[in-house]
Amino acid sequence: FLFLVAAFELQATSCASYEKVKACEIYHTTDVIFRGKVIDENGSPRVQLYKFQVTELFKGLPHGTKVVFVNPEGSERFRSGVDYLIYGSPGLWTRQSYYGDVRGSTSNNEAFPMRWRSLLEVPLIAAGLCNPSREIQPEDTDLKYLRSALQGNLSKTGYIEVIAAQNVGWPSEIQRFLPIEKADVTLTSGDKSFANQTGADGRLVVEELSAGAYEVDVSKPGFGAARVYQTGPVIALSEGGCAVVRVSLPTLASIRGSVVDWQGKPAGNIRLGLAAMRSDGKLKRLTNFTYSNEHGRFEFLDAPVGKILIGANIDSSPTIQLPINPTFLPGVADASKALIIEPSPGNSVDELYFKLPEPLPFGRLFVDVEWSNGSPAHGARAFAEWNGDQSAFDEAAPKTNRVTLPIALGRNYSIGANWIGIGPESKFIEGVEPKSIYFARDGQRVRIRLNGPDPKTPAARRGSISLSSP
Repeated sequence: FLFLVAAFELQATSCASYEKVKACEIYHTTDVIFRGKVIDENGSPRVQLYKFQVTELFKGLPHGTKVVFVNPEGSERFRSGVDYLIYGSPGLWTRQSYYGDVRGSTSNNEAFPMRWRSLLEVPLIAAGLCNPSREIQPEDTDLKYLRSALQGNLSKTGYIEVIAAQNVGWPSEIQRFLPIEKADVTLTSGDKSFANQTGADGRLVVEELSAGAYEVDVSKPGFGAARVYQTGPVIALSEGGCAVVRVSLPTLASIRGSVVDWQGKPAGNIRLGLAAMRSDGKLKRLTNFTYSNEHGRFEFLDAPVGKILIGANIDSSPTIQLPINPTFLPGVADASKALIIEPSPGNSVDELYFKLPEPLPFGRLFVDVEWSNGSPAHGARAFAEWNGDQSAFDEAAPKTNRVTLPIALGRNYSIGANWIGIGPESKFIEGVEPKSIYFARDGQRVRIRLNGPDPKTPAARRGSISLSSP
């Protein structure tokens, strides 16, 4: 079990290395780059392959290539009709495995359906785990860079962008953490040195840099030692390329206090989060959270510094586990009336007192899920969302199609459903458009239909079902 946890954390951290990657960061180290759209997929739940139409080719494939297969080699799923920028490498091992099996007269290879058997010479691209391939818009600045690279018109110099933030926790994006203004930044390459400070957004861009190795040093009085992630402290800058250096500085600050319920009794297992008060008066929700213990005590270690609010259910929906609307310390619903805490680097704020409101009244919503022909969808799943956040989710018993959702009374919800089949022929079937309802009473019912018939029927096995990826 510990090995699996460690493996997951390693995978998650490596995925963070592709956080909003720029084309100028990886152009010189990526084998294949193209822009395209999905025009077909093999439909296999085990071996995913997508047929792409190439709309722009930037690197790594023969001129005039119009169609390629892409194997995401992970959990990534591409959608039809979406404009993608694909980064990858030739799938040599994958090609031999898939194509070799297809050519064998006795093989029944699900990776290449019959309609693809005449396309065995189409290039196969591997877009591996944590691949930076992404959706792209026509005005995306990366396209301008890639077109310049294709024409050989890249600049002789590049740039390094440094982003400094407080207590960055991976694999969350650094933009979710508070920036550090006036952090001291030094870039050193041989006998050359560049020194400056980050701006209010925690960023510093140093331009007109020649290709070479640059050592990056970032610090600020009162903060702990900097941690440079994704790139490391030494940057290999390519000619005409760029590098984004993401740096975390620990605040060494903490926040402590106690939380009680509406009757003044210690409230245990309450999930509390933090938000920062922005200059425009709006809240920036932070990634920090903690749970109160059985005595109602809570503690935020590595707390952010600045103007901070503590809240329960910040920007979230009431759930049966925490049946309250967003509430801020000391116990108010209006964030403008909340207590503003201002931790400083290396210090702690203690003995805060947070009182929760009286729990909201809840009831049971019964969701009956049906196949597209109206027959019961046994074992289906249903969920309720309020203001874009999930309030409840559950699954029907194997021999029934009814899902019971505990949700707060007196508000509008979006109710949706789906179905997952487990086993060698596993399928995922989405529901039709979610239904909007006003939940007024305990025991209220709603019917939701799925986007297809029961996959266990002969008609569905012949391929007449409409399937979608989760």
